[in-house]
Amino acid sequence: MYEPRATGWVSVIINELVSFQIIATCPLLDWFVCIAYDDFDSSLLSASEALLSEPLSFFTSRLPTVTATSIAAYLGWVVFQALLYVFVPGPLHQAPRTPGGRRLFYRLNGFWAWILTLAIAAYASYAGFLDPALLAKHWTTLLATALVYSSALIGIFYIKARVAPDDKGDTLLTGHFWYDLFNGGELHPRTGQLFDWKHFNASRTGGILLWTLIDLSFAALQHQRFGSVTNSMILATGFRAIIVAEYFIYEDL
Repeated sequence: MYEPRATGWVSVIINELVSFQIIATCPLLDWFVCIAYDDFDSSLLSASEALLSEPLSFFTSRLPTVTATSIAAYLGWVVFQALLYVFVPGPLHQAPRTPGGRRLFYRLNGFWAWILTLAIAAYASYAGFLDPALLAKHWTTLLATALVYSSALIGIFYIKARVAPDDKGDTLLTGHFWYDLFNGGELHPRTGQLFDWKHFNASRTGGILLWTLIDLSFAALQHQRFGSVTNSMILATGFRAIIVAEYFIYEDL
């Protein structure tokens, strides 16, 4: 265990309530924004008014749709990023010591994985193999698929932390369901020596590396619809690309 166990019943109840609140409301907030984009022309005000007027059916009448195509596309994306994560060359970096005493190694190849991903996407779009606005046009379905993927990972690693943790010193098992679920149960779960699932998903599949593709896809959709890209879209895409580049360049810090 890497965190002191709460002993007082007040602390336990507060931890459980806060953990449940975060787990329950974050997906709803995420889905609310998605509904505003998909059904209310990106107007948060209009979506809020609809939520107040139909609080029970607002979400239930707009449940996400997961299709076989979206599952295949998302799994293909995950596998592609996993191949880059494993096989793209990069220096090995030893991370600080964990609470359990481990010194884990990471292959820092994120920058080149990002460049390769953008280059392949650009070529596929230029050659006509890929609609550059694909992510934006199918945002709702892909987001729903990503939520299913994330939920599956949460369940798998919640069980793994209890059945076969990599290191008991890097697990957090308090016996309180929501608090343990929120914390994940285990620090840095791995497959093999270098495949770190937390690092992989946070920085690659649905995290930092994907940001640029998302921004460019929405910029492409704006251009397809209106014939131009606004200055605010250009600035937002550019600034976030700088953030992504900076993250991968200084990934060892």
